[in-house]
Formats: sequence, structure tokens, C-alpha cells
Amino acid sequence: MPLPDGSHTAEDHASFPQEWGVQVIDGELLVIPAPDWRHQAVVRELLLQLCRHLGPEGSKRAFPAPFDVHLDDRSVLQPDLVVLPSPPGTSVPLPVWVAEVLSSSTRAHDVGPKRTLYARHGVRELWLLDPEDETVELCDLVRGTSRVFRGGEPAVSDALAGFAADPEGLFRVR
Repeated sequence: MPLPDGSHTAEDHASFPQEWGVQVIDGELLVIPAPDWRHQAVVRELLLQLCRHLGPEGSKRAFPAPFDVHLDDRSVLQPDLVVLPSPPGTSVPLPVWVAEVLSSSTRAHDVGPKRTLYARHGVRELWLLDPEDETVELCDLVRGTSRVFRGGEPAVSDALAGFAADPEGLFRVR
């Protein structure tokens, strides 16, 4: 639920308990309800496919939510999945790849301001997974292009060399 003034910061974000699912999107503080089982099943399936593709060492770069992505002092986001360019050390690098599973409570923020912020801050690729339509929209944030995949047509990542996921398999999870 958004708070009206839009002046929240990363410091405000840090004052909330981690389990609250708080995000700050360009100064707007949001508390997002816990996702339903279907949402989490899609996240789990995509994470399993990512980890198989990345292998044991590369899997150390993949993280599911809750995982804070600090973009600037007015934006701390929690994407559903991220892949970092290297495992985190003393600091967490900007993700190269981000996935958001759309739901009624997050859709407007995921496809609007969060997408814009990811692009502005240099995330290479965003996947928007829509369980209702059973589609994957692959957004190349560097080129500013996107393409929608459905059915048996695999979405092929440019940011993660050789990684592809078939929407049918992602949404057939139980």
C-alpha cells in the first residue's frame, strides 16, 4: 500500500523488518503482500532452470526474493529473481538479469516504475512472467525492446548466454 508523500529513502527501507516485503520505488514506500502458491511455484521453477543452466559456481549468482536491490537512495527493489554478474562479496553488484512474476498486487509497479528503474540503472534484461496469460515478456533494457513468448516458443536470454526457458514448462508447475 503506497504512502502518499513519495519522499522515502533507502534509510527508511532499512528501518522496517525484512519479512514485511517493503520496497521503495522512486521514494514511494510499498508493502507488498506475500505471493500466492502459484506465483511461488513459477519462481521456484525458473530458479531451478537457472541454477541448472548456470551450474554449481554460477548458481552462487542467482537469488530469489526477498533480495534487496539497492539502486539509489530512493529505490530499493525486491525482484522475484536476480542474477548478479558475480557472487556478492563486501558489496552486492547490480543484477544483469531480473525476473518479476506479475500478480494483481504488483503488476502496475512491475511493468511501470520498476521496469523504468531497472533500465535507468543498467540492468541488462528483465523478464516479466504473467501466470494469467502464461507469457514471458523478455525486455532488453539496453536496446529498449521487448518480445512476448508463449506456448512452446522458448524465451532466449541475451544477458545470460545460452539460457532459454519455455513458458509452457514454467506455468505448468504444481
